[in-house]
Amino acid sequence: MKAAQVIAQGNISSSIAAQYQHLSPAQSSISTTAQLSSNPAAAKPSPAQPSSSSSSTAQLQQPSLAQPSSSSSTAQAHNSIAQSSINTTAQTSTNSLAQSSSLKQNLPDCWGISQYEYFKQAYPFIYVSNKKLGCSVCKSATSLGVYRQGSQRYTFSSEWQNCKISPYGRTKTKQMTSLRKKIHEHKSLQRHIQAVAILKKRSEKQLDSSLLVAQEEITSTMSVFRTAYYIAKRNKPFTEHPELTDLQRANGVNIGRVLHSNVTCGDIIQLISKEMKGDLMASIMSTRPKLTILIDEGTALSKKPCLVVFLRCSVNNSEPTTFFLDLVELQSTNAEGITEALLNCLLGHGLDNAFLNECLVGFCSDGASVMLGRKAGVFSRLKSTFPRLIGRHRLNHRLELAVGDAVKQCTEINHFSSFMDKLYCLYHQSPKNQRELRSATSELGIVIKKIGRVLSVRWVASSHRAVKAVWTMHEALYANFCKASHDAECSANERCMFQGLATKLSSGDFIKNMGLMLDALEELKDLSESLQSRDISLSRAVHLVEREVDTFIARQHNPGPNYRQAAETV
Repeated sequence: MKAAQVIAQGNISSSIAAQYQHLSPAQSSISTTAQLSSNPAAAKPSPAQPSSSSSSTAQLQQPSLAQPSSSSSTAQAHNSIAQSSINTTAQTSTNSLAQSSSLKQNLPDCWGISQYEYFKQAYPFIYVSNKKLGCSVCKSATSLGVYRQGSQRYTFSSEWQNCKISPYGRTKTKQMTSLRKKIHEHKSLQRHIQAVAILKKRSEKQLDSSLLVAQEEITSTMSVFRTAYYIAKRNKPFTEHPELTDLQRANGVNIGRVLHSNVTCGDIIQLISKEMKGDLMASIMSTRPKLTILIDEGTALSKKPCLVVFLRCSVNNSEPTTFFLDLVELQSTNAEGITEALLNCLLGHGLDNAFLNECLVGFCSDGASVMLGRKAGVFSRLKSTFPRLIGRHRLNHRLELAVGDAVKQCTEINHFSSFMDKLYCLYHQSPKNQRELRSATSELGIVIKKIGRVLSVRWVASSHRAVKAVWTMHEALYANFCKASHDAECSANERCMFQGLATKLSSGDFIKNMGLMLDALEELKDLSESLQSRDISLSRAVHLVEREVDTFIARQHNPGPNYRQAAETV
């Protein structure tokens, strides 16, 4: 308590001195007299300071030109100032404790407040956030863009700028050593020294005006690049790029005067994808995870054969994921040409033979002989170079082949497939029939769906959508067929055709078959989409296939919901 009073008296003396600096000598004399009256101990002269006591006494003996206030008013004002100073000191202590608590939460786990204060005094540029370190100098200098000195070009570390520096090591001692090493090395880097020089020039207001102009150009270019990235991320057409840039300019954004065409948008997206892919491959090369290659043949818009290449691996020690790597044009579609194109593609992305020999463990493709042929297929050629390689027939392709084999063995499905193909041709090739079907669905309040082919070369999910469309629009289709069978504008053959389609559509056997097919295709659709997932694993795929087999066995005695609904309706 006595210490707090001493601090308060010191603060009071400073406050009174600051408040009375503007007063006249006479007013200052009155104020000093009031101060000495309220604090008698301070009025006693100190043996070490006789001159100060004499000057104060002489000052008290000077006549006052102003009207002095009463001693009670002066004492009351003095007490008010003292109480305010004490409250301010307590509030400052509370704020200091809150700041210390917040700082401790942001410090790395291997540091305490004492270590941070030591390094902060030795290296004033460091700061902490989310248990990581950053450089305030490099962070401030990055707003100035790229720094050039003659032909030399300097950029700054994004990890230090964005406070992403973290310790490594299993023990606290190793973590502290790693942070100390990183801080010391960063201080000696040329880019950090240049950042310090840039901030010094900024404080001295000696920055070159061309650098500020370059910063404006960089800012506008960044806005254009973000716009192009948005278009690619949202699968928008490149032709929207000029319109989006005009919109941003109307909203006051500095968008520059160039890089606004749709052709430039494509070039920007290519550049962004190249840089992102380069960072991804660099991360894979540094962590060296186990790797699986997935390939498939296709045809480009130019009608040229091409090879689609995917990779599956762990990125930055995460769960394994599948991502697109490249689309390679094939000069030859035999096994030798595909193997050569694949190896050149991997080498072009930085995956050399040493890395592949260590990390390449899986190969996956469709069941074509050119891919999985035992003697001269692509897998056999790769296996001779990389002995640890394991080949797999892609599971969703095998599912489609299994469905195709089941359809061939079950001849009863042929009539259903023929009827569905007839519906597809009827509405796909005639705009008039489409308008009549749209009118029938609107009258019945049914949402029109596109009718496609079933059990064709497309995925089984496509067959499910086609059967689901007929199931949903069954009432509208029947009404359209009945109306067309009595339409005088149609020929006799067309009226007979529509009459037969209406009879077939309303038969009980067809309705139950459609319900049965819908139940089966719904299960197969879910399995196919699960097998196509990017995060599917082999163990989970086997589990899903086994569960699907058990489901179909159980359906022999317990039909699905759509078949039960069809049986009840009939």
